[in-house]
Amino acid sequence: MFHGEALGLQAMYECSQGEDSLRIPKVYHYGDFSEGKGSLIVMEYLNLAGRSDDRALGKAMAKMHLAPATEEA
Repeated sequence: MFHGEALGLQAMYECSQGEDSLRIPKVYHYGDFSEGKGSLIVMEYLNLAGRSDDRALGKAMAKMHLAPATEEA
């Protein structure tokens, strides 16, 4: 169930490395429980406390959207 979510997060994580970038959690594992009893996704914990900077967010979003596509995407 979380396969697509994991791929999307991984693509965003890869293009968001460096200064003035978004903090995207790294995906460590995802999968389905046996017998269809649910799904799981394990990601890096991000401490999101504090004030946000809307201008920096806009710049980081633009940078992420300008990143070239990878073969995995």
